[in-house]
Amino acid sequence: MDKAEDKAELGRQQLLELLGEAGARPADEVIADLAYREIGVLPSVPLAVVIARADEFKDRLLAELALDADQIEARMLAARDDRHAYFLHTFALYLLALWEDPRAFAPLVGYLAADTEAAFDQLDDIVTEDLHAILARVYDGSDLGPLKAIIEAETADPYVRSACLQSVQVMARLGKLPQAEVVAYFEALAERLESEADSAFRTLFALDLAYFQDDRLRPLIERWLSEGLVDEDYVSTEEIDDIYRSDYADLNEELTRRERFDGLIDYLGEWAWFTVSDPSELEWNPDELESDSADEIGQPFVRDGRKIGRNEPCPCGSGKKYKKCCLDQQIE
Repeated sequence: MDKAEDKAELGRQQLLELLGEAGARPADEVIADLAYREIGVLPSVPLAVVIARADEFKDRLLAELALDADQIEARMLAARDDRHAYFLHTFALYLLALWEDPRAFAPLVGYLAADTEAAFDQLDDIVTEDLHAILARVYDGSDLGPLKAIIEAETADPYVRSACLQSVQVMARLGKLPQAEVVAYFEALAERLESEADSAFRTLFALDLAYFQDDRLRPLIERWLSEGLVDEDYVSTEEIDDIYRSDYADLNEELTRRERFDGLIDYLGEWAWFTVSDPSELEWNPDELESDSADEIGQPFVRDGRKIGRNEPCPCGSGKKYKKCCLDQQIE
């Protein structure tokens, strides 16, 4: 073992000591505990057990990742009541990414490629929040053809396409791909995207270009904005300016999610399912946002239901992204 492995092993042993009897539970019981989680009950202990005994659980989690969308849907529907929800597939994604297990890359890309719409429905906010980092962390160094096929599929879900594209950028930031190679791919892809009828992915792509903070790419983004090739309600010149002025370290964290994975148990424990006590608290009715009064458009939307992804359109109806609208106002 090298020093990093020695340190990791010591950390696992210390974690097991802290867990006491819970740390010695049979693996089958731990998996069953993680599979269906009751609302309002933190998953911290079983997650800590899995992390402490990683080698014992990796193959089990890889088997979960090998499921197709229909199998995952069946397990979701098998929850015994509305107070329980299926989480094992989600935990498998995050834990394998935490360990940067390269065996997870091929099955994850296969799952996404099979049906991007189903993947978006099942993964929900993971797509816009963390999928790009998950893919990059488990990248196995293989041919990127299957991933690029998703990115370049005009009929695929635009958010899944964007997450896959951003993952390539993150791979470069993690030193897994040459930066020049990634920039060249983005430039070549930009030429193809100008002819796409739907501007949704092109709009997300413009933001991805800005994250390079490369002055050579700035004229292309500005031309797309001036020619109406991107949705100006979703991305603006001001936001592009903000990205270019951002500190590299801040953008690096937003892309790689390194701190999020370093504190994975705490991060997952903050999800709405684990912090409320009744399913009714998660209900979100978009019809309630409709109003004949223009004064209400843009008023702060206070979330009392499911988590809204930072990059999703804001539910207040302003047309801006949540992170640039009501999320900012709630933080302030």
